[in-house]
Amino acid sequence: MTDLLDEIRNNPCVLYDVNGDVLDYASCRAESLAPSVSASTPAAQAVMPNIKPTLMVFHSRSKDPVITENVKSLSVVVCIRGDNFFEVTIDNLQRSSATGLNFTFDPSQVVEQPIDEARYNQVKHPQIVIDWSKIKMQPGNSSQGQAFEELCRDVVLKNLDLFSNHIFLPEGTDGGRDGVYEAKLSIFPTRSITMKCIMQCKYSVNPETKITRTEIYDEMLKVMVHKPDYYVLVTNRKAISSFVDWFDKVRENKHLPFIPVLVLRTTLEAFISNHIDIWHKYF
Repeated sequence: MTDLLDEIRNNPCVLYDVNGDVLDYASCRAESLAPSVSASTPAAQAVMPNIKPTLMVFHSRSKDPVITENVKSLSVVVCIRGDNFFEVTIDNLQRSSATGLNFTFDPSQVVEQPIDEARYNQVKHPQIVIDWSKIKMQPGNSSQGQAFEELCRDVVLKNLDLFSNHIFLPEGTDGGRDGVYEAKLSIFPTRSITMKCIMQCKYSVNPETKITRTEIYDEMLKVMVHKPDYYVLVTNRKAISSFVDWFDKVRENKHLPFIPVLVLRTTLEAFISNHIDIWHKYF
């Protein structure tokens, strides 16, 4: 066990939740909690069987602090003597501190297996590729467009401290709505108000497909009857400059009963890249 711990020093690792789903990529360091007294002393012999090694995780890629609360296991990749690659999986991690990613673990829960260099590099240098044509359909989805709607909902649900009272509607019955939620706006440190938001999701397998003024104007007309404070359009499709200019002018229209908000592909991809669990779930 000591040899194994000695190899886990600032090594790349993958963090998993209780279901084995990827949460994040990070680095980790393992240490033994061996007592400072000589191991030959009676005191050391009495204590050592009850001492578990510790594991520190740092440099996580995700910006989501909630992830730290859900880590249950990890796998760390190790390269020995330059050409021998191993993946070490450690299950049943136990938080050892209220803050930070510090864990204890049972050595009997450690599994080591040889891997190839490709797997080692996959963990060490993860490539966050977002290919919209290959978005993964989730259980219950009937189309990739529906998977895109679910992705947008997951983005909203990442911010439960800001958004509440979520209602997500099935495909084909939205009436201009894919989701309805309330957003909390702080107007003073001790004062906040809630605003009704309607979310519309527009997806294409080919992100170069242009989004048009005609289709969005028709959607806005449908949305009016629901009297939202904000109409949030989320799309992976191409918005050319003339569309963005038109959307800005619509937002400046004081006669509209709501404020339109445009979330483009670049903004969505930046969020996904900072939330590895969402990226791994959908791509």
